[in-house]
Amino acid sequence: MKTLKIQLATLMLSLGIALSASANSNVIRIAHSEYAFTYDPLFCSWSDVGRICAVAYDALLKFEPTNKVLVPHLAKSYKQLDGGARYRFLLNKNVTFHDGNKLTAHDVKYSYERVLALKDGVSSLIQDVNNINVIDDYTLDILLKKPTATFLYGVPLIMIINSKTAKNNEVDGDWGQKYLNDHDLGSGPYKLSLHLAEQRAEFKRYDNYWKGWRTDNIDGIAFLWIKDSATQRLMLEKGDLDIMMEPVLSELKDLKKNRNLRIHSSSSAVVFSIDFRTIRKPLDNINVRKALAHAVDYDYHLNVALEGFGQRAKGPLSSQLMFFNDDLPLVDFNMKKAKQYMKKAGYANGGFTLKVVYESAQAEKQRALEMIQQNWGMLGIKIEPVGTDYMGQLNYQKNKDSDIDVYLGYLWPSAAETDIALRTYYHSDYVEFGDNAAWWTSDKVDKLFDAGIVEQNINKRSQLYKNLQLEIVKAFPSAFVSEAPFVIVANKRVVGYEYNPAYHQAVDVYNMTLSN
Repeated sequence: MKTLKIQLATLMLSLGIALSASANSNVIRIAHSEYAFTYDPLFCSWSDVGRICAVAYDALLKFEPTNKVLVPHLAKSYKQLDGGARYRFLLNKNVTFHDGNKLTAHDVKYSYERVLALKDGVSSLIQDVNNINVIDDYTLDILLKKPTATFLYGVPLIMIINSKTAKNNEVDGDWGQKYLNDHDLGSGPYKLSLHLAEQRAEFKRYDNYWKGWRTDNIDGIAFLWIKDSATQRLMLEKGDLDIMMEPVLSELKDLKKNRNLRIHSSSSAVVFSIDFRTIRKPLDNINVRKALAHAVDYDYHLNVALEGFGQRAKGPLSSQLMFFNDDLPLVDFNMKKAKQYMKKAGYANGGFTLKVVYESAQAEKQRALEMIQQNWGMLGIKIEPVGTDYMGQLNYQKNKDSDIDVYLGYLWPSAAETDIALRTYYHSDYVEFGDNAAWWTSDKVDKLFDAGIVEQNINKRSQLYKNLQLEIVKAFPSAFVSEAPFVIVANKRVVGYEYNPAYHQAVDVYNMTLSN
């Protein structure tokens, strides 16, 4: 403990933690293990940059988490035209960027064209955009290549940037990317005031924020990037930190005893799954896949691997998202059924080996591996673990000829919309992109996707996606284990935190307060 305290003191000095950000100040201090490598909202779908986007930038629309609906934001109103092939947005007129420049329709046009030109980050969310026509300074039309019901749900992640300042700071036609490595170009409630690369970023309130300020708004934010969770915990317990974004789940019972702390937990939009490479024998046999799915101890995973947090997944879509099919049949942990399916598949005594890849640094996946080793071993199956990191596993998933049989992974939506959440995992057009670890495809599922993305009637669209989920579950390309929990630990003075599936791992500081 003495060594840890010395390390903490050294760290605090290196970060330059000011007295103004003390436990009694109106500045919220948030710790993460990953630093934001840029302040460019092009990467808002990445958790590290997404935290910045939530406080420094604005989009035309926002996703409201309680009712799971889109609400106007920079756009005071919008309407669908031409059967869904065109959307007209009317902007609020009192919005300024952090340098005082007015935000107009020209900035919106530039921001969307920039995202499309750079072909990275959130660009996949607006690939159906064909053109943007500015009608006047506060009115614009976004024209799509075809009517697409998913388009609006990508809009909350397309942040509008200051086009004048971006153009003035372009380097070799980079659309301002280099400038955004240590500057922000937003209109959000907080503006960047201090940048210490890979260590710390501070934001202070932008006094002219277009939505105004309450008397109890938080004045500033200090993002601290601290890899060591033990250091984060010690700072939190000492009162030198307000929010620990990535607590170790096994430590939560102890943290819960601290009266000065609160644990906020929610099922997230992320689903943990055990994916079977269906193009490899014997996993091309659905009865083998059914056996493996019934030999997964789902309660053990929730109670041990997740320490009682999270909830059981029914299928590939989280219950946090629209069109979730709550009527899906639940696969139970039943070793008797598992053995019956193995016998039906012609493998009554097992007799084969499965190579299982997992991210070895993640405790949840380590526990899941231990559990399936034991249970699948009872079916006569030998497990050969292959530990790697995220990029290593992704490379295995992309490779059709990979000799990996089973993948422990996440279905991680890039936006809070059902088609966006599922398409890259299950539509055959995306099978080589890397998300579809099972390499399972279905003509019927493709047709449901293609019908759903253009269907404008909300009830018909809902049924299409519910049917789609059922078809996926019936085919057993994966065992859908849990809706991954999202847990933070906060000082009790933090009031108003709410998890939002559209901005995973972000904190909506503007709508929060710090009590005395």
